[in-house]
Amino acid sequence: MVTILGLWEVLWMEAERTERRLWKQTLQGFGYDQWAMAPVQGGTFTSPVQYPDLASMLAAYPGPKTFLIPPGRVDGSLPLCSYTHPADAIYVFGNTTENLVGHVSEFDEVVSICTPFAPEMFPSEALAIVLYDRMIKAG
Repeated sequence: MVTILGLWEVLWMEAERTERRLWKQTLQGFGYDQWAMAPVQGGTFTSPVQYPDLASMLAAYPGPKTFLIPPGRVDGSLPLCSYTHPADAIYVFGNTTENLVGHVSEFDEVVSICTPFAPEMFPSEALAIVLYDRMIKAG
């Protein structure tokens, strides 16, 4: 089972018309079982399920999670290139304003996407990289 949890880019990207399409196209290309986003944005969607905030969304999906956090922000983060994806995965993607570090528990893993120039990526871009990495490693 693959569950994707993400945070909308608040205030500058219209969730329904732009950002939702970016996420949805990638998810349809790779497949997923569950998709949720926070905080509630735009209209009422059939997907994703929306939550009022990150804490309530994380609580709705119990179990260990894989947080995607940029390199250098958390000691001991694993580079994606050497990460072994669990069969049942809950991936958590942030946005440009929310710091995910405070939400990581001792049971969770932190993975970083290493690039030559360390740019800040949009979560929908990171999503495509992570799901592609998962597919390639699954064989």
